[in-house]
Amino acid sequence: MSLLMACWKENAFSDAACSDAVKVFYDCVAREQKARKLGVKDERSDGRMPPQKVNKMLRKFPNIKHEI
Repeated sequence: MSLLMACWKENAFSDAACSDAVKVFYDCVAREQKARKLGVKDERSDGRMPPQKVNKMLRKFPNIKHEI
């Protein structure tokens, strides 16, 4: 979407000049809608993460062990 917006800005909001960017955007939207209809869920779509990913993130950002 950001590529499409940048293209429009550079070309005075002309759809003809940005037809490739428009096509890519609509293809992306169509893929996501198809995946949603088929029930393919993103791991973040229901607000939950797998425990392995949570553990990895917690190791990356550990708690402070001393008081400030």
